[in-house]
Amino acid sequence: MKNINKLFTTFFLVIIISCNGEIESITINTPTIQCSMCQATIEKGLSKLNGVSSSKVDLKSKTTIVSYSADKTNLDKIERAISDLGYEANSIKADEKAYDELLPCCKIGGMDKSITINTPTIQCGMCQATIEKGLSKLNGVSSSKVDLKSKTTIVSYSADKTNLDKIERAISDLGYQANSTRADEKAYDELFPCCKIGGMDKK
Repeated sequence: MKNINKLFTTFFLVIIISCNGEIESITINTPTIQCSMCQATIEKGLSKLNGVSSSKVDLKSKTTIVSYSADKTNLDKIERAISDLGYEANSIKADEKAYDELLPCCKIGGMDKSITINTPTIQCGMCQATIEKGLSKLNGVSSSKVDLKSKTTIVSYSADKTNLDKIERAISDLGYQANSTRADEKAYDELFPCCKIGGMDKK
């Protein structure tokens, strides 16, 4: 009988402690969300995380407000849960495999990166047009901008579709140097004369 009473006492204490768990609310930056499908995915996903009582995704501000029991979960677990759904959460990057499985509408700009590439052999507006047009055909590149003054090319691209090495090779194949990747000689030979001045000078 004493054991039964002790068991019931412990049970009710656990209930009381659980009911008195502190509820906290936090706003998480989720910059890679794109649409209502993203909103539904995150809210549904977080509802399955133990300790989360509610979540609200704001598409306009690209943030997610989460209410949770501090004794059951924490910010790190919530961020990881969002990452596992395929989205960035504060400084935690989206899980790449989960991102790959998202619907196309959820991927636009989802993992975009921007990088500046040194293109020292460019000479004129024709060079600019050649590189920008050429890179627009490379899968994963969303935009590129050649700066003739600084002789650099800024490229925005999806990290799940291409990478720096492929971009440098693409520029090389157009006849221009990209960082330390030398211009393809055959492509260089086919450039307009105005694009060759100093383009591949050798000592």
